Amino acid sequence: KRDRYSIFLDGQFWLGVSVDTLHDLSLTADVELTEAEKKSLELEIRTLEMLQKAYHYLGYRDRSEKEMENKLRTTLLLNEKLPREDAEIIIAEVMERLKKRNLVDDEDLANLLVEQAQARKYSRMHARQYLVQKGIKAELANIALEENYSSETEVEIAAKLAVERFAYYQRMGKDEKTAWDKVKQLMGQKGFSWRVIKEATA
Repeated sequence: KRDRYSIFLDGQFWLGVSVDTLHDLSLTADVELTEAEKKSLELEIRTLEMLQKAYHYLGYRDRSEKEMENKLRTTLLLNEKLPREDAEIIIAEVMERLKKRNLVDDEDLANLLVEQAQARKYSRMHARQYLVQKGIKAELANIALEENYSSETEVEIAAKLAVERFAYYQRMGKDEKTAWDKVKQLMGQKGFSWRVIKEATA
């Protein structure tokens, strides 16, 4: 089974393409192309190739626009050695096609990441950092937290964490006061405010 095919111009090898890209192109033999048409065809081929790579990246997990753009930029500039101007044109086109197919949506991803942060017992501050690290813009991260992670929910999550860690420290042989002191110290390190810590350990 052939995974890649060669495209020839004027009887000489020009570009190698994947079978998926070849199927998406409408190529005809013995057609004369101007330099502008050659350039346009090359950009379209590169765009289709990067689109396939984007599908592959998304096969592992959802990604933010920033993450996807960085992945494509690394591939095009470092691996493919394309000029930056061409790379940016291709990235913009790939991102537009992904968005049209709802395969990249930072708003939906932000809400999903907030759920993940809560499941991991992150404080609201830690959750915000988590979203930003995943490429979500700060403004969108704030909106997602306001809509999906209330102060009341943070206290509930903090209380669950406190109970779990208190039990752990007691199993390690710590007395009650020392165990609670260590719990509160840990919660502070995880970004819970003193107000939340006080309510959660009351």
